[in-house]
Amino acid sequence: MPQTEAVLSCSPASQPFEERVLVLGVEGVSVGRAAGKSRPGPDNGTFDCKVLSRYHSRIWHRGEKFFLQDTRSSNGTYVNGRRLSKSGEESYPYEIFSGDVLQFGIDITENSRHVTYSCIIATVRLFLPNGVEFKQRPRNCTSNEHQNKILLPNQMLYTQEIYQLSHYLQEALYREQLLEKKLSSLQNLLSSTREASEESWQVVVLHCTSC
Repeated sequence: MPQTEAVLSCSPASQPFEERVLVLGVEGVSVGRAAGKSRPGPDNGTFDCKVLSRYHSRIWHRGEKFFLQDTRSSNGTYVNGRRLSKSGEESYPYEIFSGDVLQFGIDITENSRHVTYSCIIATVRLFLPNGVEFKQRPRNCTSNEHQNKILLPNQMLYTQEIYQLSHYLQEALYREQLLEKKLSSLQNLLSSTREASEESWQVVVLHCTSC
């Protein structure tokens, strides 16, 4: 039977995790910290992440909409940089769209041990039962709109859009850095191959001249 799906892809700023394909079903899917017998998997919302609450949040589909709700987490749930509720408080259901950036928890540093525990940051893609990807967030779709907009001459930008743009730029920079590393490795390999080839040729020449 066709099901609605939410696909979570890891952000460069996130604690690393494999892509998750969440089949939402009737009750939706919980996102939270691994504990007891619940272990991380490619088809669940469980993460081995210290800054998440055990029952951190929930994603579900109803009618023609997708929703995310913070279920009284300690370190918060964010959509495009906007926190859904205060610590320990359950949020109202918040409508989400394909391309939104979801953040579960915040980075926490233990000063005594100088250790930083990273949160989970993911770009979400939402799919309807017919396999068609759900729409992206409309430009004018924000909550508490009067608090979330910045007015510029002949232009209005929303903080959520700015956050998404920043996220996309971070991903582009990350991919560029990976490409530079691969090119550098390739150049080193070509250089080593060329040197080895020249040395082999010199050996052949010396052998021929000694014959």
